[in-house]
Amino acid sequence: MLKRRIGVLLGFTLSACFSGDATLGAVCSQDSDCGAGQTCTNEICGRCGDGAAQLGELCFEPGTQIDLGPDPVVLRPHDVDNDAVVDLVTLAPGAGELLVLRGNASGLSDPETVALPLLAQHLAVGDVDGDGATDALVADAESVWFGSGAGTLVFSFGDEALAWENASGLLAVPGSAVSDPFGVATRATANGETEVVALEIEAGATLRIGAGLTLPGELRVAASGQLLGDETPEIVLTAGPTITLVTGPELELGPELTLAADVVAVAIVDATGDGAADVLTADALGAVVVDAGDGEGGFVRREGFTLPGTVTAMVVGDLDRDGDRDIAAASDLGITLTLARGSGYGDTVALPSDEAATDVLVVSFGGDILPELIVSSATEGTVSVLGVRP
Repeated sequence: MLKRRIGVLLGFTLSACFSGDATLGAVCSQDSDCGAGQTCTNEICGRCGDGAAQLGELCFEPGTQIDLGPDPVVLRPHDVDNDAVVDLVTLAPGAGELLVLRGNASGLSDPETVALPLLAQHLAVGDVDGDGATDALVADAESVWFGSGAGTLVFSFGDEALAWENASGLLAVPGSAVSDPFGVATRATANGETEVVALEIEAGATLRIGAGLTLPGELRVAASGQLLGDETPEIVLTAGPTITLVTGPELELGPELTLAADVVAVAIVDATGDGAADVLTADALGAVVVDAGDGEGGFVRREGFTLPGTVTAMVVGDLDRDGDRDIAAASDLGITLTLARGSGYGDTVALPSDEAATDVLVVSFGGDILPELIVSSATEGTVSVLGVRP
């Protein structure tokens, strides 16, 4: 049986662990309330600190918290300085600056500030022009701007960079063996539709509008990944309960998928373990649905599960180091974790918290192979880092 050892999160400070054993995770008042070899920590039976976490078990170190300001922030992971360690670029929507936290073997550095020429509502980070340096796309309600730098996010603006008015969303799409990286921007039209364009960066940091299309509804760009087996990235657009797949920088329309409620989070991952990418979606009712892909554009809906609370973000990563992709979701209740079990998923475990979460990431900062769980507060600009314990 796959054992689980999950920490209890209180205000984003980890305190205890449990697994699938009979009394592990039970509420307790003293050690004698727990099973053999277990201790009562913060009223939870567990074995945290025994130093013997096995494959398939999960236990977190006590979390560290970084204060970035008074407002909630969105998180964008990217190796900004090309040192093979993930960094974080953060934005408090409506702010006139980005904050960059550089990753290292021990965690995250103090934040560095990058001034913006506008009060940005949207942020996308990636190597958009394919020159090996990190680029950033930021947008307010009136325009999209492009900034580039040799790994330092130093912005270079000019009249050419003012590209598009009334932007409502952004995404930087990674390249593949047959496709250069590019950006995608969206904006609402007066008649309730959404205009979608590909953004291409030319020599001299000129932002060019590429292919475009108009689709019904208030679309947002939710994710990107390779779904159809041709090595060209797909972009996931969502409007209400509908998911639309668009292929590559030419924005060719692909299949549509429909949920029972409005889509709130999407991940592209091989959730079924068959080698083909699937679409993993959470809706406004907390239902997580797996649309299993065949690599050729066909999808079969698999039975899913329900997450507690109102989900705001969802990410997939191997938290317990068993080779399967686990799910971490942010919601008004904090963080929930669902560990993969073979071709499906096990029970969902909530990390209790008095703080709602707005975003969550699974990354590794280097120094070991163990991942970290990065959580941002929904009410203030704090980022918590919870490292998996060996």
